[in-house]
Amino acid sequence: MLSLSEYITISLDTNLFFLRIMKEHAFFLEIAFMQKEDRCIDKAKYFRESYESLLSEAADMAPGRVSRKAVKSEQFVTCHTMEAEEVSSCFTCIPFNMSITRKELSLSPNDRRRPLSEQAVTSLNKRAYKLTLEFIEFKEMLLNRVLDCSMFMATYPLLIDHITKEARLFAKRLDTLLRGMHFRDLLGQEIFWNERMEEHMEFVAGLLDPTEEPLICDARNLAKLFDNLNKKVCKESRPNINSFTKESLDATKKVKQFKNTATNLVLDCKLRSMIMPLLADHILREANHYLFILGAFNS
Repeated sequence: MLSLSEYITISLDTNLFFLRIMKEHAFFLEIAFMQKEDRCIDKAKYFRESYESLLSEAADMAPGRVSRKAVKSEQFVTCHTMEAEEVSSCFTCIPFNMSITRKELSLSPNDRRRPLSEQAVTSLNKRAYKLTLEFIEFKEMLLNRVLDCSMFMATYPLLIDHITKEARLFAKRLDTLLRGMHFRDLLGQEIFWNERMEEHMEFVAGLLDPTEEPLICDARNLAKLFDNLNKKVCKESRPNINSFTKESLDATKKVKQFKNTATNLVLDCKLRSMIMPLLADHILREANHYLFILGAFNS
């Protein structure tokens, strides 16, 4: 069972990462609909604004209570997030509350704490859980409509499936927290995030302009690296967890470097692609989160 201090810190670490991820999933869906899908556009906007509101609450609760490792990992925000939001908002005319980003950029475990009750954190967790179950249902409906050709979206069906799986993980994490339990299963998390890293690289390869051949090749090689890691561990009856973790850590450091370079290139307008700046920063933060899980920031 979690102590009260652990419960609050892990809840805030989890929400600060995932609420922003969910908010951006809603944004990516919102800009992928055709104009005729006005109800879906409005629903995606509802999710984007609802997650942004919850994220603002979490950011207000966070000073002095987030973990040092989580802040150090840059899984909440990176040095690119503010600019990525500004440019993406300019491209789409969809607003972002960047005061939240500024708050998160200044977060420190050493900040002065404000009074915070267990009930307030539990309320946040419960509302995030309820909203995420609703969001999962919406994503599943979209994927079904795309697959039966009753709707066209300017995104990959696999990407809709990808973000649905991430929402399910968030809901599972929240459910575990609400029961006062630690979220274990490191092997399961590694397999999950290796698959997400693989798919990120497949998406990037598919969104790069065909003239960007070296980067396309690099992205596909990185995707293959994660695919091979998962295939190898799933074949073994008694996998060597320490070896698998080390190999996953090494691969994720490589993919983080690639994503950081790509984000810089996108923001500097030096990359021919269909990659929205916020998508580049989004997948970089997910790599940072995975490194956090793998213990890269323990020292």
